[in-house]
Amino acid sequence: MRFYTAMDGALSRDAVMEVMIAGQDRLQTFSGTLDGIEEKTNCWYFFVKDCDPAVGGQLLVSVNKADMTVDGESYTPGDKVAFKGELELFSHPANEGAFDEWLYYHSRGIAARVWADSVSVTRQSTSWPQQAAKAVRQWMKKGCQTWLSPEYAGITVSMVCGDKALMDDELQSLYQKSGISHILAISGLHVTFLGMGICSLLGRLHLPRWMCILAGMVIVLVYGWFTGMEPSTCRSVVMTIVSLGARWLGRTYDIKNGLALAALWILIPSPLMVTQPGFLLSFIAVGSLVLCPAFGEPSPKRDKKGAKAIVGLWLLRVKSSMVSPVFVTLGMLPVLSWCFFEVSMYSIFINLAVIPLMSLVYPAMLVCALTAPMLGEGGFLLYRLIEGILAV
Repeated sequence: MRFYTAMDGALSRDAVMEVMIAGQDRLQTFSGTLDGIEEKTNCWYFFVKDCDPAVGGQLLVSVNKADMTVDGESYTPGDKVAFKGELELFSHPANEGAFDEWLYYHSRGIAARVWADSVSVTRQSTSWPQQAAKAVRQWMKKGCQTWLSPEYAGITVSMVCGDKALMDDELQSLYQKSGISHILAISGLHVTFLGMGICSLLGRLHLPRWMCILAGMVIVLVYGWFTGMEPSTCRSVVMTIVSLGARWLGRTYDIKNGLALAALWILIPSPLMVTQPGFLLSFIAVGSLVLCPAFGEPSPKRDKKGAKAIVGLWLLRVKSSMVSPVFVTLGMLPVLSWCFFEVSMYSIFINLAVIPLMSLVYPAMLVCALTAPMLGEGGFLLYRLIEGILAV
């Protein structure tokens, strides 16, 4: 019901804007609040809200880099901005299987696009969280760009900050064709590592249990907001908070209920998101993992001594780690086929190596992004570790 209501509302607003576009001059002046910024190869995308009640959503303002007199990184979400340009509705796919621009942007709450020559700030943001997030993001990007080679700096910034602006297009395409583009998204590994990691670390310092869990929840929420709260990130944040909350209350965490709650949290305010591959793949991957026979089983422990027992223990662990990627890949196969019309036949084998390595390279990336400007050449081994794993 929410999906069809949202679809009817979007089509009705399109009809209103068509009349507005036809009845006014080609160039129109708008003003609103900057909600987000994305850097593309040749242009900047500014997402502006509160522009016009008739629009009924955000506007995507596209500005060519060659036309900008100010670097896009000087803008901060929360700034009051003004711009002048041509309002344009998003297009529907001309052929079956083509990219549905209209559905993609409307699922994100963006109603139309404006091609502008420039964006001027009429009042700067006074929000200290936004200013702090901007400073931290620039600190991380600067450190990665200084001490890592360009292609690996782009991957590191994407995996830590959720910013794909530095990613090489050919490398990103290669990751997608190989079936490992999921590692570039902020998802369960990143959020769980931070939330559970902080909780466990504070627990080792013998702090009160409630304080450790609360700190984990706050870190998870802040990190999700910092990286843009994409659907996969939002799913991970909701599920991690529910898991920590269950631990706080002394209750058992049920991953299926956590997954359903995360889906409702995303879909009730944004029901069109159910059509997007990123949403579907994120939830189907976790759902497939839940169905895996090896999921949830305690890891085999060393209860016997001797070389034979140790070899048997490692064989059991390898078998357990190999089953999960197979289930996840098979679960995502229908969505990949439907959305991208191609499937990597060797993605299962690549993921068998990639997924275990991710648990090693992501913590190293996080430490590098936070400390590289301070460590300088002292982090040589850390930088080479990251580049070595990413080269593999």
